[in-house]
Amino acid sequence: MQVVSNVLINSEKFTPRGGRVTVSLSVDGRFAVLRVRDTGIGIRPEVLKDLFEPFRAGAQSLDRARGGLGLGLAMVKG
Repeated sequence: MQVVSNVLINSEKFTPRGGRVTVSLSVDGRFAVLRVRDTGIGIRPEVLKDLFEPFRAGAQSLDRARGGLGLGLAMVKG
């Protein structure tokens, strides 16, 4: 549940005012598939492989006004 919360919070955080966040849930065989799409800045492809590693937040400005430490998804992975 925590990973879903983190993904939704990040999606909302990085989607500009007036943007859209869409959540869908489907079944694929024995698995539930949750998709979150937004009109935000996105995740660079080279960052995806390390998405659940600690301190691997995407590039952000130094004030970190909209970013975090890159720990949220790493913590829920554990």
